[in-house]
Amino acid sequence: MKSSPKQSIRYKVRTNMLKVSTLFILIMFLSFSIIIQHLFSTNASKNIMIQLDYISTQLDFYLTSASNFSKTLIIDDLIQKKTKSYNQRPSSFSSSDRKSLEIKINNIIQSNSFIYSVSIFSLDKHVIASTYSHQYQSDNTLRKSDSPVWFTHKLYHKYKNVPAIHLLSFQQPFYSLQTGEKLGYIELSIHEDSIHEIYMDKASLESQIFMIDSSKIVQSSDGNLELGSSAPIKMSLMQGEKKTLFPPYIVFSKYIPKLDWYVINRMKLSLYYSTIYSSLIITILVTILCIIWCSFISKKLANNVTTPIYELIRHIFKIKNGFWTTINLPVDDSDIKLLYDEFNKMILSQEALKDSVVKAQKEKDRLSLNLLQQQVNPHFLYNTLDNICALAELDEKETLMNLVMNLSTFYRTSLCNGKFLITLKEELLLTEAYLHIMEVRYYHKFTYEIDCPPALYNCTCIKLLLQPLIENSIYHGIKGITYPGVINIKVFQQQEFLMIVVSDNGRGFDEQDIQKFKGDKHHFGIWSIDQRIQLYFGKNYGLVIDHGTPLGCTVTISLPLRKGFEDEL
Repeated sequence: MKSSPKQSIRYKVRTNMLKVSTLFILIMFLSFSIIIQHLFSTNASKNIMIQLDYISTQLDFYLTSASNFSKTLIIDDLIQKKTKSYNQRPSSFSSSDRKSLEIKINNIIQSNSFIYSVSIFSLDKHVIASTYSHQYQSDNTLRKSDSPVWFTHKLYHKYKNVPAIHLLSFQQPFYSLQTGEKLGYIELSIHEDSIHEIYMDKASLESQIFMIDSSKIVQSSDGNLELGSSAPIKMSLMQGEKKTLFPPYIVFSKYIPKLDWYVINRMKLSLYYSTIYSSLIITILVTILCIIWCSFISKKLANNVTTPIYELIRHIFKIKNGFWTTINLPVDDSDIKLLYDEFNKMILSQEALKDSVVKAQKEKDRLSLNLLQQQVNPHFLYNTLDNICALAELDEKETLMNLVMNLSTFYRTSLCNGKFLITLKEELLLTEAYLHIMEVRYYHKFTYEIDCPPALYNCTCIKLLLQPLIENSIYHGIKGITYPGVINIKVFQQQEFLMIVVSDNGRGFDEQDIQKFKGDKHHFGIWSIDQRIQLYFGKNYGLVIDHGTPLGCTVTISLPLRKGFEDEL
């Protein structure tokens, strides 16, 4: 009975090996994925924060430079003088005075492109001089603080269709260097374009960089957000340097203390994790390849482990079918070799036991055959003794002597020193002696004929094989007929078989009688012949009865064609 594939050793070994290796690979994959995600996330965050540091540093440089230039401007003699003159007599301050101040300012700041404009205010907060175009008008109202302050404002063009200019301005008061009196205010403005140029090349549709104040108002942008609009950011999460998730974005922020601003990098999560995704895809592909490779290896290892076992199973089936041989296959595994050695020892033990059983069975068969033979001989002897008694009563001396001589020949040949096998010639002599005896008993009732080529005389035959057939022909075939009976015995060779055909012209048998004679042990003669032949020579030989039509019966015996013999039982 074959087991299902899922119950086989090979399937279980392969499946368990694949499960263990797959589990190990998946654990490695998860660990590696977590490590990669952490490393890439940390590295990406670090790079973005470095970028924000650069932006804030560059902006701080602008702020510091603007502050330093303001100090340079307010200590200039011309600016001090003209501002003081304006405060004393505003009406005497002419356009040429304004122009000279603007030229002076431009000469000082011309080397700094990020400073868009400089404005000088009097104590009464009137613009004394300014370097921005007079076509623009500021919405600036001078801050009341006497401390330096940064603030944002706009310049509007006189034509409304021209976009306003967004400025980041630094304002501080300045004083007379001689008397220390307050002269006015100076304002340096940085164009928003100069600010976003710091990070413009680092922005994209997926990564937006902008600056907001503490009220979430956008003060500088890469163009993705409108200046002055409210940024889509939760200010409660903006504290110093921080990474915050705002799906589908991740937001990095850095605080700029001088302005109370935040520089923001808002990046789409898909972009942020794109490198991680690529690495994970590669890792997944490698994992799949490893699992496929492990499947191949587990199959190969399972085959290596189970092949010797399956060879042993196949060998057991051979033994089951009768091929009792030891298994001799080269194996490297010491345990399998030990299993093979112990199996071979078991086979040798079983073989020895089988030989012993066969030998005992042969002895049993010998005893059975001897018993069959002993049962045949008395059966014939009783009938013959009855005939001798009858002849003695009739005083038939010559016939009686002939009968006794044939009886002596019959028993001398049949006893044959206890041998079970005799030559065909001896069996025919024994049969002929029996026929002579039966002719005396059934006088003028039948005739017989024996036809055997001399070349077959030395063939091996079982003793007393034909006598029961002759007896049945006489008693069940010829005895009850009213016409002369004929018994024919013909011997011939057919391929590797020795064929003996006994036929008569008696009353014959129907099929029911034939089955009765073959199966009923009370009809001992016919049954004993077939049993003795098959017990000694095997199932390929035996006896066949053909009742003939319309009268008579033919019995065919098949034996192996052997010349010379040994009693093998």
